[in-house]
Amino acid sequence: MDHGAGSCYNEPMIVDINRLIDFYTDRLVTLGIEEPRSRAMARAQVEVHAFGTDTHGLPPLQNMLNSIRKRPEHIVPPVVKSEFGALLVADCSRTPAVEPILWGSEKAAGLADLHGLGFVSLTNGGWVGTMGYHLAYWARKGYLMMSWNQSSDVPLTPPFGGKEARFNTNPMAFSFPLGTGGYKENPLVADFSTAAISYGKTLRLARSGEKTPEKLYLDRDGIPSDNARVTKRGGTIMPFGGEHYGFRGTALAYLIEAMTAAAGAMPANRNSEGGQNVHVFALKIDALGGMEGYDVLMTQLSDWILATEPVPGGSGVRYPGQRGWTALKKSRAEGVVIEGELEALVFKEGFKG
Repeated sequence: MDHGAGSCYNEPMIVDINRLIDFYTDRLVTLGIEEPRSRAMARAQVEVHAFGTDTHGLPPLQNMLNSIRKRPEHIVPPVVKSEFGALLVADCSRTPAVEPILWGSEKAAGLADLHGLGFVSLTNGGWVGTMGYHLAYWARKGYLMMSWNQSSDVPLTPPFGGKEARFNTNPMAFSFPLGTGGYKENPLVADFSTAAISYGKTLRLARSGEKTPEKLYLDRDGIPSDNARVTKRGGTIMPFGGEHYGFRGTALAYLIEAMTAAAGAMPANRNSEGGQNVHVFALKIDALGGMEGYDVLMTQLSDWILATEPVPGGSGVRYPGQRGWTALKKSRAEGVVIEGELEALVFKEGFKG
């Protein structure tokens, strides 16, 4: 149902995806950001929302608008600090929060064109939201893409065996083509925390009171819990792998901290100092065995994997990102669903239903 600002938000609003992109593009332009940059950010985040990652789609875009209004000088593109061969470090301390991953992915792919691979560190930025979806653009063009995200300002996860938060959720993401046909336009997209569950999902569960199917949290005393609300009372999110195998998440979190330190930015620290740091890697598949052979092999692999017999009562095997591509296709045809608190925020921003 597409309705106006007088609604009490009992029903979700459904909006044409291009109309929503145009709306947020206009909002960013009015804040002084050139139209091409504004449109790229608006399109990326609206599509992320339509892809099904609604905690990391429109909310960070809305937060970015509010942040720029408070600090209107923070509309500068990333500034290159150093560049050596296939490596690049840029400062994003005055860059709109969702732009670094877009800029960095393009730069990494450009370096891969020259060197076969490229690695870009984007330092001291704000919350970029999701990463995996943005990498998919380059996956379609024949790159294997990876990214990692580190932040020190909000410790949420203890190292395995501890109960005090030392790391953020330190997410990582990757995207790469799966072969020919439908796989070409819909590459694999994976985006997940090195914590047992994302902070966005944790906030949602804490609001609803819904419990997790397994214990993914530690209360303030270090006792495993399935209740996200313990994080509001001094509790933490376990590392990826949970109560018994969390050493895996801790190892991955450490790796991302090491990338951050290598870029000269602040890794996790007792004073919670430092911005958000994103690292992007691009590998040009043609620089190795060649794209043609890759497509043949990955098409065979993908077909074989997806033909796996499902578990009893299951819905069948999907590759990571497959459900999101289906959701995005539906949103493009039928409109983007906006509901709840977000619906109120969009209307407050000035959108007319």
